[in-house]
Amino acid sequence: MKIPSTIMAARDKQGETNDCAVISIAIATGKTYDEAHTALRRAGRRRRRGCSTSVMQTALWLLGFEFEKLDTWKGKTPATLTLPRKDNYIALTCDHALAIKFGLIKDWTDGRRHRITEVWKIIPR
Repeated sequence: MKIPSTIMAARDKQGETNDCAVISIAIATGKTYDEAHTALRRAGRRRRRGCSTSVMQTALWLLGFEFEKLDTWKGKTPATLTLPRKDNYIALTCDHALAIKFGLIKDWTDGRRHRITEVWKIIPR
């Protein structure tokens, strides 16, 4: 599935790259790209660089969210991953993060075979 055009426009305006964490957090939490970007910057992400899961966790907390790790889907790929439609998730691979909103994958890597290492259920605090 495509990433919403509002997120892509904000990304282009800031001239960002390596920002899959920003995009996935923005989509999964329903926040704007700029809000997610600011939270990740405050948590320690450097501009135009990827970030660690601990930085993502801190940013989620700053935005008012918690997460629950789900181990059931470990080892799946985005094509074989099926999650309940009522919740939002972030799926992590060894070097990428993608959002799953209402059961639909929102990511630019559609069709690639990333091996999922973790799935986080996003929960408002």
